[in-house]
Amino acid sequence: WKCDEGPNIFYFSIWDFAGQEEYYATHQCFLSDCSIYLLLFNLKDGKAAYSEMEPWLSNIALRARGSCVHIVGTHLDEVSAGERSGIDGLLGDIQNHAETYMRGIEVHAVSLKDPVENIDKLRKSIYKSASEYTVKGELIMGRVIPDNYHKLYRYFKRDVAADIKRKTREPVMVREEFIAIVEQIFRCTLDQKELKRVTEFLIDTGVLLHYDDHSHNLDELYFVDPRWLCDMMSSIVTVKEKNPYVKDGILLLSNINLILRDERFHPHHFGQYLTLLDRFEIAFALDNQRILIPSLLPDVPPRDIFAKWSGQLMYTRYIALDVQKITPGFWSRMLSRLMHSIPQLKSAISMTSDPLEGLNAKIAATSPADRFLSRVSLPHKFTDVSQVALTYWKSGLLYQDPDVLFGVWSLKHVPSFDGQGIFITASHNSSGKNLYCQLVDLAVSLCDAVFPDGDASKHLAPCPKCLQTSNPQPELLDIHACWMLLDESIHAIACRGNHTIPLVDILPDLLLSDLNPRFSVQNVEDLRCDDQLLGKGGEAYVYSGTYRGQPVAIKKYTNFAARSDEHFRQLRNEILLFQRFYHPCLINLIAVSLHPTMDIVLERAPLGSLQECLVTTQEPVHR
Repeated sequence: WKCDEGPNIFYFSIWDFAGQEEYYATHQCFLSDCSIYLLLFNLKDGKAAYSEMEPWLSNIALRARGSCVHIVGTHLDEVSAGERSGIDGLLGDIQNHAETYMRGIEVHAVSLKDPVENIDKLRKSIYKSASEYTVKGELIMGRVIPDNYHKLYRYFKRDVAADIKRKTREPVMVREEFIAIVEQIFRCTLDQKELKRVTEFLIDTGVLLHYDDHSHNLDELYFVDPRWLCDMMSSIVTVKEKNPYVKDGILLLSNINLILRDERFHPHHFGQYLTLLDRFEIAFALDNQRILIPSLLPDVPPRDIFAKWSGQLMYTRYIALDVQKITPGFWSRMLSRLMHSIPQLKSAISMTSDPLEGLNAKIAATSPADRFLSRVSLPHKFTDVSQVALTYWKSGLLYQDPDVLFGVWSLKHVPSFDGQGIFITASHNSSGKNLYCQLVDLAVSLCDAVFPDGDASKHLAPCPKCLQTSNPQPELLDIHACWMLLDESIHAIACRGNHTIPLVDILPDLLLSDLNPRFSVQNVEDLRCDDQLLGKGGEAYVYSGTYRGQPVAIKKYTNFAARSDEHFRQLRNEILLFQRFYHPCLINLIAVSLHPTMDIVLERAPLGSLQECLVTTQEPVHR
């Protein structure tokens, strides 16, 4: 679009995001800061348009927070003269509501029918936004660009695009070819930093798409025809009329060639294409025969599915989200993380995959897809499929085997809370406890990614014994309030139903109940702390000491219960990471003590800090 509403002429590339819910999960791949977004709604909908706007505003705020947004009310011509007086108030309310997501949003009302209204005003407003738009304090429009960057832009925009249109060039370019073109135009060899700047420039100008992800060599591909990538994604993640091969969210690998008929689609890149979908948690491999597309799963779970856990004592958590409508693609991403991370789910998926005939031989023979897909086919504990029940739908899943029952699903309304939420539950046994902690961690990490400003969620735990007795209104316990009780050495709490609940049953994740027992300090007398300070940081002090007679370093967190549970969750992640790794070149975890203070017991480096060895004493360190 050529826009000459000011002293300079601006050219805009216009992209239309499909509005159907099936496509929501793919939108994140094409959102960028260097953009102006037009969010359209029908003025006749009035305030009902709020709920339709929220997913879009939330997605833009998450993926492209620094961008410009114009909300445009259409069909002004259909608003009667008597209703016109309320339009300004409606636009003001919508702007105030939208600015809870992002600042600087402009709102317009237009008509495209005779008489055309406010279109010129909208054009001028878009031009003004573009002329004032800055990144890191620098104006985008009018900035000085090196001549070689212009030459490269013109080459891709004109020559490469023409070759693709004539079908003499593939829409995907490999890294070696891309570097060769850049260095030919620049007439020099580029280092990695300069190459990255060049790539970012071409991405910002809409010439290509590239994802800096080393997994399965995804960073080796440059999508020099972004429209082709959109078509490829929308061929898989689409409405039933375009892709009838997806049944209840499952796509058979044998049907891939029936969907991706474009002759420019090369099977030897299939593993990387699927990695791209996996990276954005849009679609992923269940096994080497099936692909799961969470956004195309059934909308609702099977009837009476939740009766499986009725009457059982369960660990349960509500994560109440302070939003009216959850970000598009949220549950697709949630299911993707669960399927990738929970061993029981991987195993169940593996054991329920029936052998399929007619697997496309060309793909199987020429692509790395098999290696990529088969990574989730893990050994499973139960060889009898009838012992395992795994059910998943668009916004949740429920798993059951002879040892454990657990589930995660959407709550349309959290009791005593104005908003939606996440329901997490697991059996009240050792396996269930460990799974419950992992499920909470996964949910919290996704919430942190989707709601980066924090304070968007509140954790509540219904009394487990009230739930077990089918109390329709179980008491909801605030997790943070329970956490604060630890500072007063209170280890159990009573609910209104006269049930006494140990705090370890309410917040096992924050109490590190899933920590490997061998890392837990069983006897506090085994841990002795000296007064010698080895080091300090913003969060803790490190002292010398002994554990079971051996010299150690003790990292002490004082007044840890008074800290926010968010800070402690970061600490929990650090401890769990320590627990997973052991290497002679790392300082390794020895033990963790929660009482009377929060202490992490680590290996002691006998020569002191690295800085002391390399800078202060400058003595050679033996390998």
